[in-house]
Amino acid sequence: GLLLPGSQPAPTAIEYAAFRQPTLTVLALGITDVMEAALRGDARWLPDPTAVRLLYDRAVRPFLRVPSTVVVCTLPDPADTALFTSVPDAADLLRVEPQVLTEWLGLAPDSRLLPAGLISAACMIASRPAGPLSATEVVRADAVAALRHGVATLNDALRRVAAEHGAIVFDLAAHYAALAADGLTVRGQRLTAGYLGGLYSLNGISPGAVAHGAIANALLTCVRATTDCDAPPVDLDALLDGDTVAQYRRASGPLHTLASLRAPVRRETPTVA
Repeated sequence: GLLLPGSQPAPTAIEYAAFRQPTLTVLALGITDVMEAALRGDARWLPDPTAVRLLYDRAVRPFLRVPSTVVVCTLPDPADTALFTSVPDAADLLRVEPQVLTEWLGLAPDSRLLPAGLISAACMIASRPAGPLSATEVVRADAVAALRHGVATLNDALRRVAAEHGAIVFDLAAHYAALAADGLTVRGQRLTAGYLGGLYSLNGISPGAVAHGAIANALLTCVRATTDCDAPPVDLDALLDGDTVAQYRRASGPLHTLASLRAPVRRETPTVA
C-alpha cells in the first residue's frame, strides 16, 4: 500500500498517536455524541455507559506502553452550554414578555428552546402567526433532566477507567458548569454561557476563541498539578479582539407584550398618483 508495505491495515488514529510517543495525551471522546442526543432532546440517544467504558479502556491502553501522561476529560453537560434556553431567557432575547411564549406560542413554562426554536419563535413573532413551535425545536424539562443524569452516569464510567489506569482526570464538565454559573470577565467585558452571551457560537455548542482559551488554561492548571509542565497560560486578553463570538450582543428596544401582538396590524395601501 501507499502507507504500509503489503496488505497491512492502516493504523487507527489512536495507534498512530501512540506510535509517535507523545509526552502528553489528552482524550476527549464522546462530546459530539452527547450533543447530538441533546439536539434530539432524548437521553436514549446517549452512548451506553458500559460501551463508553470499554471504548476508553481500549483508547487508554496503547499510551500506557509509552512514557506519556494520559489525561481523560469528562463530558460537558449540554445544559451548561447555550444549547438550551429557558423561557424567561428566551423572552429577554426576543424582547417579549414571557406570556408571549407560553400563551402565544404554547410553550410550557419550564421547557427549553433550542437555537432553531429561537429563530422560529422570532419569525412567528415578527409575522404574527400563533404557535406552536415544532417538537424538534423545544426540549421538555424532564428530557433535560434525563440528559443531565445520563451524562453524569457516563462521567462516572470515565472516572473509573482513569482510576484503573492511573490517568489524570480533567473535569471538563465542572469547568463548563463554572462558566454557566459565573461567566467570564475579560478586560472588563462580561461573557456568559447564555445564548448570544459571548462564550458559545450560534449553534449553542461550540465555544468561541476566549472560551476555548479558558478551557485550555483550566486543562493546563490540571496538568501542572501532577506534572512538571511549565507551559504558559493562554492570554485571554489577546484573544478577545479577534473573537467574533465575544462580540455578540443581544437586541435592545421596546418590549412586545401579548396585547401588542394581538392588536391588528395597520398596513398602508400604496396609491398611484
